[in-house]
Amino acid sequence: MGGAANRCLGVLAASDESILSGDSEPFLRKLCLLGAEEGVDVRVFTPDSVSWEENSVDGYHFPADKARWEQRHFLLPPLIYDRCFCSSPADFLVYRRLLAQLRDQPGIRLLGGGLRGKWDVQRLLAADSVLRPHLALTCMLRTLRQLQAWLHIRSEAFLKPEAGTHGKGTLHIAQLGKNSSLYRVKGRDRSNRLVEMEFTDTSALFGWIRKFIEGRRYLLQEYLPLTTADGIAYDVRSLMQKNGRGSWELTGTAVRCGDEGSVTSNLHGGGSSCEADAFLQEQFGRSAASGILDTITALSYRIPLVLESSHGRLAELGIDYGVCRDGRIRILEVNSKPGRAAFRSLSDGETARLAVCNPVRYAAFLLKSQRAAAGATSLGG
Repeated sequence: MGGAANRCLGVLAASDESILSGDSEPFLRKLCLLGAEEGVDVRVFTPDSVSWEENSVDGYHFPADKARWEQRHFLLPPLIYDRCFCSSPADFLVYRRLLAQLRDQPGIRLLGGGLRGKWDVQRLLAADSVLRPHLALTCMLRTLRQLQAWLHIRSEAFLKPEAGTHGKGTLHIAQLGKNSSLYRVKGRDRSNRLVEMEFTDTSALFGWIRKFIEGRRYLLQEYLPLTTADGIAYDVRSLMQKNGRGSWELTGTAVRCGDEGSVTSNLHGGGSSCEADAFLQEQFGRSAASGILDTITALSYRIPLVLESSHGRLAELGIDYGVCRDGRIRILEVNSKPGRAAFRSLSDGETARLAVCNPVRYAAFLLKSQRAAAGATSLGG
């Protein structure tokens, strides 16, 4: 039992439903099947399934020979991959409490730590002289008076939640004409539904924004016209992961295009994805597209090193880039729990496979290192 436990990777998911039938199920199933190929026993569990008295877990496994999920009782794994996306404040409290307990538990490691909020990440990246020129002008939104002054100077602003995901709660605000009291607002609400409104009165606009924000922490950012020539919003997603040698590598890049009328390109808002090289060539020509991808690659290798130097060990990062119409590149967001949807539709198939396989291979590397360290300690004693 102890030997098996030493080869076990626990995957933390939000709920039984997300494991058995939710959007995460295909990814979790592939982790189990690829784990078996790599000699890693992958078990999936939820934050409320841990028994600290027994140091054990009631979770799930997907054996290849059964081709279905099976419930299993097993020892708490020595290595845990956090793929938990909470849907309610109550679930989030349980999840945060478990993470704190796991960090204090001897002999248990997380595959990689989660990043802090967007503002902390922004400041860490801005401290690096190479990355700083590629960041959009950004600050914390403290008051609506601050937003009013921003619009007076720039006429446009982009608001996004400091802890948001999937493009939810984002807003583009445009003042239609200098010194005009006519404003257009486009974005997505908390449920990712499209929002499009016009206001002819400044006080009505800010009253609506105050209600929309409802006390959440927001970032105020310069609006960048990150669209195709036809006005379709898009970004470039880069997936950086640690491999079976414990080194960072670029798994792949893909373009994500938003639905018509959307100010974001997130696939959860109904967008689509495609090959980055071909798409950028169509927009900028072959030579410029090659230079854009070279820059994105260089930035993608630098960002993990900069973040790890202050944050601690990470396992993978989804990095989103915007490309302005003149070819300038902006780092939009860095996510330590990246999705894989953008890579599933790519023609080669290998990128999508690596996107799932690399966390398992990195886990195998860490588990082997842990066993070697334990053996050396035992011999030394």
